[in-house]
Amino acid sequence: LPSKALSKKQWYQRRVRGEVKASSGPCIVASSLEYVGDEDTVEGFLTSYASNVVGKKRSASLTVGSGKGLKKKKKKTKQTSVEIVDQSVEMISNKQQRDGLSGKVEAKQLFEWMIHPVNPDQFFKELWEKKPLLIKRHNSSYNDGWFSSKEFSEILNKNPIQFGTHLDLTSYREGSRETHNLPGRAYPHLVWKHYRNGGSVRMLNPQTYSEKVWLLLNTLQDFFRSTMGANVYLTPAGTQGFAPHYDDIEAFMIQLEGKKHWRLYAPRSDKETLPISSSQNFSQSDLGKPILDTILEAGDMLYFPRGTIHQGNCLPDSHSLHITVSTYQMNTWGDLLEKLLPKALTIAREEDVAFRTGLPLEYLDYTGISKSEIVSPSRATFLKTVEELMGRLVRYAPVDAAADDLSAKLIHDSLPPHPDRRSVAHHISECSSSGETTEGPTVTASSRVRLSSPYCARVMAHEDCISLQHSCSNTRLFHEIDPQEIDYPADYGPALEMLTNTYPHFVEIKSLPLPTKTSVELIQELADMNIVQVLSKQSNGFISSIKSKVKRSTTAPDKIRGRPRKGSGDDIPIKLRRESHDFSKTMPIKLNRPSSGQFDPPNYRKAKTLQPKSALPKSSEQVNERKFSYGRCGESNSAMLTEV
Repeated sequence: LPSKALSKKQWYQRRVRGEVKASSGPCIVASSLEYVGDEDTVEGFLTSYASNVVGKKRSASLTVGSGKGLKKKKKKTKQTSVEIVDQSVEMISNKQQRDGLSGKVEAKQLFEWMIHPVNPDQFFKELWEKKPLLIKRHNSSYNDGWFSSKEFSEILNKNPIQFGTHLDLTSYREGSRETHNLPGRAYPHLVWKHYRNGGSVRMLNPQTYSEKVWLLLNTLQDFFRSTMGANVYLTPAGTQGFAPHYDDIEAFMIQLEGKKHWRLYAPRSDKETLPISSSQNFSQSDLGKPILDTILEAGDMLYFPRGTIHQGNCLPDSHSLHITVSTYQMNTWGDLLEKLLPKALTIAREEDVAFRTGLPLEYLDYTGISKSEIVSPSRATFLKTVEELMGRLVRYAPVDAAADDLSAKLIHDSLPPHPDRRSVAHHISECSSSGETTEGPTVTASSRVRLSSPYCARVMAHEDCISLQHSCSNTRLFHEIDPQEIDYPADYGPALEMLTNTYPHFVEIKSLPLPTKTSVELIQELADMNIVQVLSKQSNGFISSIKSKVKRSTTAPDKIRGRPRKGSGDDIPIKLRRESHDFSKTMPIKLNRPSSGQFDPPNYRKAKTLQPKSALPKSSEQVNERKFSYGRCGESNSAMLTEV
């Protein structure tokens, strides 16, 4: 359906009848009509969220969701962004046991905004890891605010951008792809000379220098529970910067400026479906007929799964600026099993005599590449024994330990929580022009506490202690610092698990299964590192901090308001562990944290090592374990088209 102005009644009627219409052909077409009228505009929380994030109001076409019947609405005065956000916080807070805006809810709302008007459930059922999705919005300002050519220039002028590390100069002419990087710093005049000569410019990991790209990726990180990445591509009119290829990531291309012609091709074989690494450059003769041939304009979005061959070129009449948001790199069942199988085999050899039984004397006579065609009873018996042992190996698989290993990698790869996220609401300490400073978070036994964000910290088990690995001290530069893991005696385990398992609910510090004094000291330490949020009993600091953040973000969206500190303070002795991960460096710092004596450390250690989920002492407040669903690649690679 075309985008056009309608009366309010017509707009409601068409929206209520359903935004998405499935067809029997290769595409699914959707439409969300925009209402253009007076100030009585329908604007949901998602719209206000986007406007506060990027500092700009959106149109009514951003509204997500539809009802099953028409309801008469009273005329409302136009609300400010602050009022809309406050009402949404109140709505979420009224849910049973909900203490504040959850980072998971916040992340889901941002993803809904990004793929609007497609429903997320439909997206993951029909499209995720299966086929591309094209959303044509006919609204050039929809993606405004995340990044721009102006910000690109400012980053080049104000920061020591290095060729190869932060930026690439590329070109693709007459079937040949070339990189034109020079040694050293990417000075602006060198970059723009290449651009004027028809070359493309790719900024790697723009979140390192862009506040809003950091905010975008850090929020989506809590939705996908996977490492998020991004590149920005600036291409002059009438040129192409890259050869056809496929990548090992799920890609969301957000068109920011101009327009670009894209052609997508299905994987050429099953081996190239959902690949574990990116491809080499292809020539045009390697490609078949495209499954999608379209022009992406400002405001549009294009998603395609890993393994989708793609190439893009600019039209003669316009340049192009787009950001590619990537996720789900090395986050597969195979990656989990790569961690799991060695651990399972180690346990099986210790506990099952069948795995310690010697091989047959003559096994070399009928095994090996040169003997793989031999047909004999001995070889058949040998292969049957291998199959039986592989089946028995499942009994000894420490799934939770393997998941912890993957989680440790994710935490090290993650961006730190963004201080402007409304669900984070860090305490802001400032120094005034008169030299007066505000105090840090005050912790008492009656204070309530929760993690700063859903997946910023995780409890790990080791042979001699437990630890809390966190991302709050990470920097925006990928792997600039070593993994941050704080060691604790084993009897701290139940308290730390209570903190990590009760998010998004706040818990009283005195309810933690530790002596009250020890609990206060623990939370004060974690609050000093911005790993947790602390609420005093006297006031609702969380809601007030949200209001304060929204007001500041609408008046000064580019200002940085507080960053998580990189350490826990000179007076807090900690040890950053490296032994349990595949990293190359070690940063030992003295561990001097006494046991509280409330629990038996040896028994807790043993339980954590063998059955970390079931054997822990639990508090009275139980939290359901998260469930993950994994999509499978479908046979069809036809695209989904969404027209707004």
